[in-house]
Amino acid sequence: MKRHLINLLSGTVGKLLTLGQPDSASLEKVRDLPQTDESWVSTVQLARTWITPRNQEPYRPYLILTVSQDNFIVGIELMDKDVPEVSDILGKLAKMMRYPTLGSGKKRRPSNIYLEDKSLVEEIAPALKEVGIHCEYRHAIPQLRHALQEMETFMIPDESPIPGLLKTPGITHPMAKGFFEAADYFYREAPWRWIDDARPIEIRYPVDSKAHYAAIMGHGKEAYGLAIYDSLDVLRKTYAGIPPEALIEQAHWMSVLFGEAIEMPFDDLDDIEKYGWPVANKQAYPLVFRIVPPGTPVRPGKSELLRIEAALLALPTFIRDRLHADEGPPRAAKVTQTITMADGEDRIFLRYPVPDL
Repeated sequence: MKRHLINLLSGTVGKLLTLGQPDSASLEKVRDLPQTDESWVSTVQLARTWITPRNQEPYRPYLILTVSQDNFIVGIELMDKDVPEVSDILGKLAKMMRYPTLGSGKKRRPSNIYLEDKSLVEEIAPALKEVGIHCEYRHAIPQLRHALQEMETFMIPDESPIPGLLKTPGITHPMAKGFFEAADYFYREAPWRWIDDARPIEIRYPVDSKAHYAAIMGHGKEAYGLAIYDSLDVLRKTYAGIPPEALIEQAHWMSVLFGEAIEMPFDDLDDIEKYGWPVANKQAYPLVFRIVPPGTPVRPGKSELLRIEAALLALPTFIRDRLHADEGPPRAAKVTQTITMADGEDRIFLRYPVPDL
């Protein structure tokens, strides 16, 4: 499949990315095609690529991919950003039968088409049955997963994309949901209105753990988010003006940066859509990562993600109600604060200013 996919994409990527109107080919036109005793597998989903038109917002097109039982790509179609209509999907499938990709065989009707979307099967199965094709739901079809993975590797050959939260060992669905809810709350509270990153806050989560140091980003209206440093030494080096390229080779810290969807891993974008995780607006997609020497971004582990969730929930209230930073220069304060995490109530210790800094 790999060689066939590379040959196919090499010749057609430019054409695929020049999107036009949905294909209007009628399914009736395949009725007279010879029928083979074979099964095809197909998927309709958001593509893992971005279209960036000039003077327009970037968007992800919809992908229709069909693979034969011999592991050949019968057809690849990219459609505009609107969710494709059933008639458009049927038209694309008809086009693949009438004009299969080079190397995938002659024009023909398969006996079966399997899809991973139950609701889509219910919608298109009656029409396919009219032309003698059985359509059925199948879960997690291996041929499609393999083809999609190779397609993504081809289209982003020189990058090792950071995995989604749910692809990170130890991170469960409730933990990922809790992070997104906490990030949504933090962004809406916008604590960078009251305090800048030159005023770090000591945090201890759990309360009996060692100190970490949180800095709020966004007061300068450039990068918005939260950085959490592992030690006073790293914090001192950060404020000492050490060049960032030198600092990342020796320091450990975590960050949540808010940005646009195009900056997020596709895994997270798909899970946001699937599970309904909150995102405040188009500039508030939260990317969480940890920097480890020599400057490699990785996903935080379980305890680290929980610490980030706790900090995102606690800091806005602490800054406003304890430091009174919304009224003037922040006051000194320390408190063990109760917070409502995704898995229930917990406590976090916060202190400002940081001792010995």
